[in-house]
Amino acid sequence: MTVITYSSAAGRLPKEIQVLGHPSASGNVPECLSEILEPWAMLDPVENLTVGSCEVRGQRWIEENEDWKTEGGASRGNLQRKRQTWGRGAGRERMNLWKRVIRKDSKGSWTNGVKGKDNSKTDVSGILSAVKTEGEVKQWEKMRRKRQSWPSILWLFVLKKTTEEEVKREKNIVGMRRHHFFLWLALLVLSLCLKPASSQGSFPRMENIAAFKPVSISPPRSTCGVPERSSYCQSPSSQANLLTCYQAFCIQECPYRSSTPPYAPLLLPAHRGTCVTEDSHDTHPGTETGTTTSSEGVSGGSSSVLFRPVTDGCLVSPPSQRLGAMGSLTLALWIKPSSPGEMMLLEKSSGGRLVFSVTVSEQAVTLQYIQSRSQTALTVRFRTEGRLVLDRWTHLVLQVHDRRVSLFLDGLEEDGTPFDTRPLSARLFDTSEDGAMWVGLSSNGSNQFIGRMQDFRFYPATLTNREIVELYSGVLPELHVQSECRCPPSHPRVHPLVERYCIPNAVVDTTNDRVLRLNLNAHALSYINDQDMGTTWLSKIMTTQELDEGVTITVDLANGQYQVFYVILRFGGLLPESVLIQRRRLDLTKPESGTTTEQPWLDWQYMARNCSVFGMQNNGPLPRPDSVNCLQLPSDVSFSGGNITFSLLTPQPNLRPGYNDFYNTPALQKMVHATQVRIHLSGQYHTRAAGVNQRHRYYIINEITISGRCECHGHADHCDTSVTPYRCLCLPESHTEGNNTGATEDISGEVQLSTSSCSVLLVRLVCLVI
Repeated sequence: MTVITYSSAAGRLPKEIQVLGHPSASGNVPECLSEILEPWAMLDPVENLTVGSCEVRGQRWIEENEDWKTEGGASRGNLQRKRQTWGRGAGRERMNLWKRVIRKDSKGSWTNGVKGKDNSKTDVSGILSAVKTEGEVKQWEKMRRKRQSWPSILWLFVLKKTTEEEVKREKNIVGMRRHHFFLWLALLVLSLCLKPASSQGSFPRMENIAAFKPVSISPPRSTCGVPERSSYCQSPSSQANLLTCYQAFCIQECPYRSSTPPYAPLLLPAHRGTCVTEDSHDTHPGTETGTTTSSEGVSGGSSSVLFRPVTDGCLVSPPSQRLGAMGSLTLALWIKPSSPGEMMLLEKSSGGRLVFSVTVSEQAVTLQYIQSRSQTALTVRFRTEGRLVLDRWTHLVLQVHDRRVSLFLDGLEEDGTPFDTRPLSARLFDTSEDGAMWVGLSSNGSNQFIGRMQDFRFYPATLTNREIVELYSGVLPELHVQSECRCPPSHPRVHPLVERYCIPNAVVDTTNDRVLRLNLNAHALSYINDQDMGTTWLSKIMTTQELDEGVTITVDLANGQYQVFYVILRFGGLLPESVLIQRRRLDLTKPESGTTTEQPWLDWQYMARNCSVFGMQNNGPLPRPDSVNCLQLPSDVSFSGGNITFSLLTPQPNLRPGYNDFYNTPALQKMVHATQVRIHLSGQYHTRAAGVNQRHRYYIINEITISGRCECHGHADHCDTSVTPYRCLCLPESHTEGNNTGATEDISGEVQLSTSSCSVLLVRLVCLVI
């Protein structure tokens, strides 16, 4: 119960009036304004509105005020102005007061009037402005004394007239309420304290945001084995090992192919029959106008080849091609069949003896071949119902190696595998004699192909699955580590879990039948953030001067500005004597422009065996949340490596102001922003001693981990980092949406500058109502 004090020298109202508060006012329970206010709702001054997270509470319009305790007209004037401002229900209370006056003084004298018990106690259950001021009460008393002698008929007239005046006055007050509503709403907005994100918001999970991101090094050739293989001494385990050298090699060359092999085109104009014509209008999807050139530099036509049914048969007769080692073969072409039935794509024969043939129909793709010294043809059939459709372009690839054949239709399937893989009873056998090839027709004149072909290629090798995707899409799928290195023919698929390995087709992902795609002795720079503790990056062997100058490793977070909380360097050998960690952030002061400005590098943390190398004191203080100091590294460290960790929100060894109140420390929130992270290493423990072999002077890093999360302003608990820029998957109840390179936008298009959903709803409410 709220007590409101009112003072008057000669008033007849009680000195203290007890006013019942709104039911919600009995307990100070924060409640988000979004649960109270809707765009169509009217603010009622009676309501005790509360915005919990924003700490803005709308109280009754009257509170204890020093002005009320003055004497005379000043107090009445102040009260009168407040009453005029918030006069909801005033007319109704005045009528109640008028009726009470009539009941009190008429008693039995007004026979046709209203009779009742004398109820002199004032009942104030609404807003205090409903009660008349002291002067008005005196005026009512004077009118009452004059009217005591009036006949009853005059009382009816006066009552009617008074009622009409009060109704008219009530309409005027209601007309003012809309203006008052906007004034009240504006005051709420102005008094709203926009605070940083609440710890009660929703946030994406922390993850290693450096994993598989672009990484670079300066000077450029600071990695071992570049530009040619090199040797180094294996990492020591003691001081004595530094005086000796157990040699190892660093080899960065690909163990297999680093480019797609050449092919023979089978639809050249010089080999076509007279019935075969070009069609430059009906071509496969993605065909460019004119002549296209593949990544291997071989020119390919931009027209399709039309095979039409004729009496003598319609075919193309290219020169005979030899199979590769172990019966390796890859056939790739675009087809658009126009007739049902089995039709010949390619046949090779020698001396009337079949070597192999490939036919196609709506139901199946069939491979026929013979074994060595056998006249019996073996058959492998791939059922293709629903995948090979008449009058529709399809990219078809047949991949053969040893005793396994795979069929690809329009690239890879959704799970990253071929359409189907089948075993062969024997390898494809090739003859040493000159043979002949037929495209579109078998050697006996049957199985005429009717329709269109384009870009028919014969590879005397087994293409890898990535290379087949490149034939279909024009883009070789990128890999994080040495993407140019290809898988071997026997294991043409990149391992979906550990990309430095390759596996065969038609095996489970967890198979142990795997081979390295990269050299066993490779230590590529991309190993530094591949989330594989079985790989390491090695720098080149450095002189004393090069160690003092150091190397700089830069990780580009690539697809947005993140909140970074940890940077962890996992060394596999001798540690550097000094480390400088820097960051680069985006200028987001004008997010509405749609552009971002790259900022200079900002120091994040210094670490050194002796901080005097940076001109700083060891373990210096942190007077502000965004201060930067130098942490002293131990004077003696392990020979076999260790971790160096930079943490922004821990109290050790120096307490950073706001570390335990992150969401209410704006300077610290800005300090964790980063789009790129740069790490400078210099010096090295233990290798300056006399007698140390120079080939111990290199850095070895197992992994760099940058632990952080997308910045979604407290409105999302998941984030899609597979797209650029990353996209916050905003929760429906946040009423926000958008990717986040700076600020989340609410659904009305307003830039979200605060992380409080209450603030978003209130700002939207103002926009929608005003």
